[in-house]
Amino acid sequence: MRRLARILSATLLLVSANVAHAAEGGRAKQDARPSARPMPSTTMQVGKLQVGTLRLGALRGVLLAESSGGAVEAAGKSARKKDASCEVVEFHASKTGAKSLDDKLSKWKAELDQPPLSAFDTFKVTGAKSVTIAAGGTSSVQITANLTLLFKGIVTENDKDRLQLEVTIDNAKGKRMYRSTTTQDSGASQILSAGKSGDANVFFVVTCSAQ
Repeated sequence: MRRLARILSATLLLVSANVAHAAEGGRAKQDARPSARPMPSTTMQVGKLQVGTLRLGALRGVLLAESSGGAVEAAGKSARKKDASCEVVEFHASKTGAKSLDDKLSKWKAELDQPPLSAFDTFKVTGAKSVTIAAGGTSSVQITANLTLLFKGIVTENDKDRLQLEVTIDNAKGKRMYRSTTTQDSGASQILSAGKSGDANVFFVVTCSAQ
């Protein structure tokens, strides 16, 4: 019996030692792992959307995917150049005492009724031309006077295309009458003076749209 008791006691000591060793090994493995630290927070720009206080460790892959996708999309938009399609109409305005409006100018009647054009009563179209201009290109329209358009490109404001144009006008004698850089909405018109030719005052209506 004493011998059996000694054997059981030795067995229990061995089991206890193995259990303690296993527990110690488990703690050692746990200590060997990098400690879990709170992931930093920041604010990042994802496409057009600003997202704040993100856990970078958990969302890094998602963020990079969305961010790179937005960058590709933005690059595509900036690389997609548009042409300018411009309608140029020249007309002569004079004071004859009898009102007369060329039918080709009817869409701008409201503007023609405003000063300084309201000083005239007769409006006659003397020529028209449609031109298409690539970004960075120029085009000239010469009828009585000469109008030159430099199309600088498209800018987008409030989701609307706006055209950047440099306009120069020389009168019938070649004298420079006008030079200006404008940014106008796609489809908008502007009426520009081109000086005089005889008894008539010469004007251009310029309407440009993004294509």
